[in-house]
Amino acid sequence: MMCSLPLLTLLWALNTAAPAAAPNPIQQLQDARALIERGELRDAHQILDALVRRFPGFGLAQLELGELLVKEGAPAERQVQVFETAASLEPKNPRSHLGLCGAYDRNQSFEKAVVSCRQALQARPGRTDIQRRLAVLLVLAGRDAEAIPELKTASARFPEDDLLRAHLAEACERQGDFDCARRSYEALFARHPASALHARRLARFYERRGEPQRAEATLKKSGEAPRRQLRPLPPSAR
Repeated sequence: MMCSLPLLTLLWALNTAAPAAAPNPIQQLQDARALIERGELRDAHQILDALVRRFPGFGLAQLELGELLVKEGAPAERQVQVFETAASLEPKNPRSHLGLCGAYDRNQSFEKAVVSCRQALQARPGRTDIQRRLAVLLVLAGRDAEAIPELKTASARFPEDDLLRAHLAEACERQGDFDCARRSYEALFARHPASALHARRLARFYERRGEPQRAEATLKKSGEAPRRQLRPLPPSAR
């Protein structure tokens, strides 16, 4: 039985049709970013995970996946793995090094975090947020001597940042710069005169310096008069 002409034409078209176009990785990356902006993290994760598997050398996709893992609260080890790959593929992209710095920080690999943070700062020397993070990381890495000038610079730029000032006070005290430590502890207390936390910090510093009367006066001023005689405490450990 002979086929009609229209049917023959359809069969020929099906047999000679061009294969479907391969997925466009750039478009997939944009799709994933749009999903992230809408808060659809699970769907975005599926796209990015498939994308980096198919195109393992696509650094921007690795970077986007790493930043998504941070949003999802993924294990720090997994974040480190992805950001290390991203940094190797995008060595001039400060986002890669800054992401890796954060992942190392969360993994408590502070020495590696310092290195990555410095690399990010080299690419973006004017980023004060990176400078602030570097100052804190140097303290966490036990490098007080290097941290102090960074902390002083960051504290001058962020005068209301109590964390920086507290780190500066403790680092200076550990390094034996008691004048710097005193100024920093006193500045914290002056900003928060009703704070029991800052009052106790300053009072304990006075006790360690052999000034119990000042310690008691500080606690009274904050409403935290001691119920018992304060004892000198050793310098705070890292």
